[in-house]
Amino acid sequence: MKWNKAVQGLIAATFGPVMAVAILHAQPRPEPPKFTFVSPAQEMQIGQQAFQDILNQSSAKISHNPEHNRRVAEMLERMTPYANTAVRDWQFVVIEDDTPNAFALPGSRVAVQTGMFKIADTDDMLAAVIGHEIAHVELRHAARRMDSQIGVNLVGGLIGQATKGDKFSNLYNNLYAFGAKGGVLLPYSRKHELESDQLGVWYMAKAGYDPRAAATLWKRMTKAGGKKPPEWLSTHPTDSRRVQEIEEYLPFVMPIYEETLRGS
Repeated sequence: MKWNKAVQGLIAATFGPVMAVAILHAQPRPEPPKFTFVSPAQEMQIGQQAFQDILNQSSAKISHNPEHNRRVAEMLERMTPYANTAVRDWQFVVIEDDTPNAFALPGSRVAVQTGMFKIADTDDMLAAVIGHEIAHVELRHAARRMDSQIGVNLVGGLIGQATKGDKFSNLYNNLYAFGAKGGVLLPYSRKHELESDQLGVWYMAKAGYDPRAAATLWKRMTKAGGKKPPEWLSTHPTDSRRVQEIEEYLPFVMPIYEETLRGS
């Protein structure tokens, strides 16, 4: 089978950035990408529409617990000034669900499920959750995931054309599909989670929340969680990996936190 240069170039462009997973610490503060195929306006429209759909579908499950809502609102108010996002009008919702989870959408939208308040029962730990979600928005992870999927689909189509008529065509395509998921999409997703952990604790330090609480949070999540798949099959890093990465990042953010406390 002969590979043309276009196919080889696209494969390199799609798989090459995975190497960045190993050098997260190369920059002290993760920064958003300078270019994505999905524009910020497209990403924002998708995110805000998805958020509205969630509100429409979950209207009976929206929590109006005043303490939960007050805490989330306060943390967004304290941390979002340090986030470089196109939309400054942050909106959030607390959803009645015992699963400890939170998520963010493009367009500066955040949702927190009530189960998270049982795990993150201090302001510092809850700030780690909120900061992590803010970071997903600033770092434009939704657009980057869409870009990755576009690249994988494009390369897959070209491989299909290049191997058309080959007796091993199905084997090549199946191997590519498996490799793309395990070698590109899942590592990208894990890299994004680690980036958001880092930028989230940076927000915490700037806003006066103790960054050490982020490691405590993931230790608690480990105790609360059930059996999880191995990291290479997951969209998220293992809890122990997250604790390790956060603790290695603390020497950078703790002086910022201490400076914030001195100035308050």
